[in-house]
Amino acid sequence: MQASQVERYEKEVTRLKEKLLELDFFRVRVDELRADSSSLLDANQLLTDQLAVCRKRIETVVDLENDLQKYKQQLSLAAEVEYRHF
Repeated sequence: MQASQVERYEKEVTRLKEKLLELDFFRVRVDELRADSSSLLDANQLLTDQLAVCRKRIETVVDLENDLQKYKQQLSLAAEVEYRHF
């Protein structure tokens, strides 16, 4: 084997080792991003559920406010009728 051929092989080995390190870095990074993605999906689901609960509460409050307004009107009419009888 010639010295130039050995040098070429050594350079190729060095280049491949660097490439392997780079690929390992990206593998680790992809794993981290997958974990982050999973956490974000879980958080999104939790917030979506909380939003649904809040929307239901708002709907209930609106219904109660409407009922309250209706009862106030009925009370006002009843008081007016009562006042007319005196």
